[in-house]
Amino acid sequence: MVGERDWVILRKIKSSKRADLFCDRVKSEFKYASVIPWPIYDRKEGGRIMYHMIHATDHPIAPNLMYRAYHTAVRPKESMEQLHFEFEQWTAQR
Repeated sequence: MVGERDWVILRKIKSSKRADLFCDRVKSEFKYASVIPWPIYDRKEGGRIMYHMIHATDHPIAPNLMYRAYHTAVRPKESMEQLHFEFEQWTAQR
């Protein structure tokens, strides 16, 4: 996809495919060793993808660090019932 009319084509493509195409282009044009799209979800609207955060790097361990940071950030929050259950287990052992 080259040229100024790419946006017309991109509007018709699913967002995950669009992110992959963008990553391919960044990787080929800027020669990054790793380019990964990370979906950013809207928690208020039921978890739909709002956009993709693109992580581009040449550092060999950066993708692993980004994986850990991303999955920590999007991890579901614990319910009060789960916290209570874990607290009961801890107090029962004392």
